[in-house]
Amino acid sequence: GLIFRAIPEVFDCIKTQTTQMASGTSSSEGDESPFDGHLEVKVSFLEIYNEVVRDLLQEGGGSGQCRVLEDERRGVVKVANLVEAPVQTPDEALWYLKAGMQARTVEATAANAQSSRAHAVFTLTVERVRRKAPSK
Repeated sequence: GLIFRAIPEVFDCIKTQTTQMASGTSSSEGDESPFDGHLEVKVSFLEIYNEVVRDLLQEGGGSGQCRVLEDERRGVVKVANLVEAPVQTPDEALWYLKAGMQARTVEATAANAQSSRAHAVFTLTVERVRRKAPSK
């Protein structure tokens, strides 16, 4: 699928961006340069089945501890108690994706003996983290 091909591409872009930040060049105008910090990558994987949110990266799905929190004014939706696993390489991210796929809920249907009856959301987050200024 698409996700399996996209993950290595994302890491290639991160590598390019990190190289540009380290050398003080930028791909877009108006960016601060040089960047004093690093990029962090995290993955999460959840499924929604029978209106229950389950974490596919926690042992036992987190025992139903995930809750959807919505801030309508800011337009933000957050899932509480969802594991966000830090990853350094495409292989690590793909490992979590495959592990989560194995944990998905499946039930037999008339058309397919191993059909997933749930919606799944795999998230790969790239965060730009600034290094703290030294205290005086």
